Amino acid sequence: MNNVKEFPRNYVEKLWLKNVKPSKFALPRINGASDAVRNEVLELYEMFESAVDRLVHDLSKLHIYKEKMQELLNQAVIDIPIFPKVNGKAVICSMLGVKEPEERTMNNPLKSKTKGTGVFSIMKPRVEVSAEELSKRRACGVCGEKEGHNSRTCPQARPSKKPKQQDSTKRAGLRESTRKK
Repeated sequence: MNNVKEFPRNYVEKLWLKNVKPSKFALPRINGASDAVRNEVLELYEMFESAVDRLVHDLSKLHIYKEKMQELLNQAVIDIPIFPKVNGKAVICSMLGVKEPEERTMNNPLKSKTKGTGVFSIMKPRVEVSAEELSKRRACGVCGEKEGHNSRTCPQARPSKKPKQQDSTKRAGLRESTRKK
């Protein structure tokens, strides 16, 4: 930016300074630690950042600083080994003495229908469905076929020879009396 190396202090807002307390999102690794540990970690971050800011213009000194930091990191790894994370499934399997199978023996359930509970939406077991298919079906009383019609609608049925009779005593709107004479 036009070779500007330093901003005047009156133009720098307090939010941009190093000594501002970090927000809760800036310190995800320090969760659950005491205030003393949190303060020490913040001081280490501040020391590291200020050292890098001073050495950023001299590449050879920055390289030496990096090597020393790597040596300190290697020493910390030797002094305090990191234990591998324990798999929760492995712990449960060792407690129960049973290994988890490689293949799934159960399949996921079919999607359920959520709208209404009609007769046709009830899921029947396969055994019941096959039993209904094999059961005896109603047949036409005239021709004996089992599908498509019954004795009233059978195409082979003969029309009745009796004409329909209407009772002459009954007239529209009048009833016969049911009293005894």
